[in-house]
Amino acid sequence: MSGFAIVIIVIALGMIVGNIMLLKHSAKFSMKNLKQEPIENSKNQMRNHLSIQRLTINLQMSCRGKRQAFTRNR
Repeated sequence: MSGFAIVIIVIALGMIVGNIMLLKHSAKFSMKNLKQEPIENSKNQMRNHLSIQRLTINLQMSCRGKRQAFTRNR
């Protein structure tokens, strides 16, 4: 065998062993976060975003009302 063939075989075996080790390592992780559907995730994010927007609008409106009442009383 030539030296070039040996280098290619060693590289191929290294990739195979590396992939097997990666699979063994990744098998230790839990998949509980992947069980929830992406559509449900986006719906929940949209609900949270809308509720935050409503809260900020309500705060802005209440601050404006207090500011207007303060300027009227002066």
